[in-house]
Formats: sequence, structure tokens, C-alpha cells
Amino acid sequence: MKILGIDPGSRLMGYGVVSKAGTKLTAHAHGTLRFNTKVEANERLVEIYHRVRELVTLHKPDHVAIEKVFFAKNAVSSFKLGQARGVAILAVTEQGIPLFEYSPNAVKQAIVGFGHADKEQVATMVGRLVGVKDFESSDSSDALAIAICHVHTYTYTSRIQKAIKEADV
Repeated sequence: MKILGIDPGSRLMGYGVVSKAGTKLTAHAHGTLRFNTKVEANERLVEIYHRVRELVTLHKPDHVAIEKVFFAKNAVSSFKLGQARGVAILAVTEQGIPLFEYSPNAVKQAIVGFGHADKEQVATMVGRLVGVKDFESSDSSDALAIAICHVHTYTYTSRIQKAIKEADV
């Protein structure tokens, strides 16, 4: 199973691609998409759409995992994040790829074991889990964390669903 993790943003958007074979996690790619803040917001949204589509086309993930919007103190920032996130979701969904959403606390809990871990703790654990030593930005390590969170969560919920189906038989 190959997962594309997305840490959405209107200026910077992290991405990370992880696969799982047996018990081994492998990071295939990770980075930060940077968007021109000097152009109008609508033009930036179009660029986000195209760049996310390119990621999906290039990496051909089985699933995409994206971070849910959190409530920030700055309403304008939250609004812009929501728009960027919505455009990324559209770019993925129209290609028929299953999309899963995780809260920041759920990602931190899955990676570090503590839902209020800081970015450095998350990056350190992501590095240990997939063998990456350097990240371009915290957006990049966060995106890998989101993908890893999905691998763990999906594997667990799939086992539960299978057990329920077998019990109903």
C-alpha cells in the first residue's frame, strides 16, 4: 500500500509518500511545495490544485491522507488554510483515490504516542520510522507523519472490520 500524506497550506504544503510491505515502512519521497504569495489568492489555489494533481500522477498512491483543519487564533489564516485544503481534496477526489483525514492530535498520537507532541518530536520519530535524516521543512516531516498515521490506522481498522465480517458469518 502506498500513501501520499499532505500537510495543507496556502503558502507551503508538505507532502510525503510512504509504503508498507509487511512490517517495513519506506519513505519514497517528501518535500515542500512553495506557492507564490505575491499572486492573487485565486491564482494560488489554481496552482495548488495543479501541483497536487502532479503529485498524485507522479507517485500513484493507493490512498491519500490529509490533515484536518485545526482552529487557529487568526481567522483569516484558518480561512486560507481551509481553501487550500479544499482544493487539495478536490484534486485528489476527482481522480478517484480514497482520501482520509486526520486531526493534528491523532497524527501526533500515532507517531509519538502523545497527542500534544511538538514538531521536533514528530520529525525525530518520523525519521526513526522511515530512516529519513533531513527534512526540507516541518511541513515535509508532518506530511510523512500523516501518511504513517494512515498506514497504522488503516491497518488497524481493516483488521477490526475483517474480524467483524468473520464474526457475522
